Parts: sequence; C-alpha cells; structure tokens
Amino acid sequence: MGFPTDIAEKALLASGRFCCLCHKWCGTKMQTHHIVQNGDDSFDNCIPLCLECHAEVGSYNPSHPIGRKFTPGELKGHRDQWYQIVKEGKHFSAGNSLPDERELGRKQSLKHMRLLYYADGDSIPFCPRCLEATDRQIHLFGPVPMMDQNVERWECHVCNYDYTAKAGTNFQARINRRKAGISV
Repeated sequence: MGFPTDIAEKALLASGRFCCLCHKWCGTKMQTHHIVQNGDDSFDNCIPLCLECHAEVGSYNPSHPIGRKFTPGELKGHRDQWYQIVKEGKHFSAGNSLPDERELGRKQSLKHMRLLYYADGDSIPFCPRCLEATDRQIHLFGPVPMMDQNVERWECHVCNYDYTAKAGTNFQARINRRKAGISV
C-alpha cells in the first residue's frame, strides 16, 4: 500500500527529492519506501529512495544472505541525517549549480586536458566517468599499446570504459563490452 499524499509530500519535501541513501537528485524517479515492511503509513516509517536504491533495499534474500540487509534503524539513520543536511541547506540541489567548497577545491586542483582529468605532476589521468558520477579519483590503466602508434588508449577497470584518441585530439569514451560482460 502506498503512503497517503500528505505523508509522501512531507517526506519528499524533507529530502529535497534526493535519495536518502545515495544522495542523488531524482526528480520524479523516486519511491517512498516503507522502512518497516507491512508497517504503518506514517512519516516515521517513510524513506524517499531513488529507483536503484529502492531495488537494492528490497532485493535482499534472507534465504541466501550475501552482504548485509538494511535494517530499519539504519534506514531511519540515513534518512534523518539526510533530512538534516537538506534542512541546513548543505545539499547540492538541481536548482543550485554552485558547488560546495570541497567540490570546488577538488575540481580546481585537477587539470582537464583532452577530456581527461590530471593531477599536478601526475602523467596518469583519472577516469572522467568515475570522477563525475561518483566523485572518486580512479587512475586509468595505460597507455595501452595499440597497432596504430598515433592512437592512445586508457582503460578504467572500475567502470569498464576505454578512452581512445589520436594524437592531439580529445579522447572518446566507450564501454569495453568484453570487460563489462556484454556479448558482442
């Protein structure tokens, strides 16, 4: 059963329409999840989640316990911490394009050349996809030897993307289908 409209609205306003677990802004791609399944439809039992986290929270199989299930207390803790961040205005909302100080410092400390990120004095680039999506600085592997000496290729072993470019041109990203387990 879904939450009453007033409860769902209160929870979505409190979260700023960000997921309370991964903190991604979701807009309409959100679910209001019952923290205690088969519990009441109260504000205290409601946590706004993105579609991915909602699937993750609901997918735990106690008959095959791999990993750790989200407990009701943990979900409430995540939710309450996120509500406080939103209440204090410390979240990064879709309408506010100003980065916080950490984000600004991280981005300013990196060079953006040929669509890859480099740290000062470091010749190995960071994966732009990982940096933009997860805020993690993951070094790329490479350069990978190529048949064409004028082509440079770097690989990310985290997101399975390759970055390829001819000398002096911008890198093009593409998923490495073999590494990602996609049949060719």
